[in-house]
Amino acid sequence: MILTLCGSLRANSTNFALLQALVNFFPHEQITHFTQLAQLPAFNPDLAKEQATLPPAVAEFYQQLALAEGILLASPEYASEIPGALKRIKELDSCA
Repeated sequence: MILTLCGSLRANSTNFALLQALVNFFPHEQITHFTQLAQLPAFNPDLAKEQATLPPAVAEFYQQLALAEGILLASPEYASEIPGALKRIKELDSCA
């Protein structure tokens, strides 16, 4: 399964439309979209993967990530940086 992540939180994001178009080229069960990027919490060093009560969006992300054979990102660039939503994923990884 390929996990897709869209770095844009816009409702009409062209990046998300691009990821949605992949379903036309691959069987639906091979593509999974993580759509809760906006619900990921801000960085908190006390947040650990082993905690019993992870926020629901974080638990969902870890679950989808564990099942993924690959990750595909589609993202805009903001001021020569990756968007804050994708930075949260990087920061969550440092807590794991």
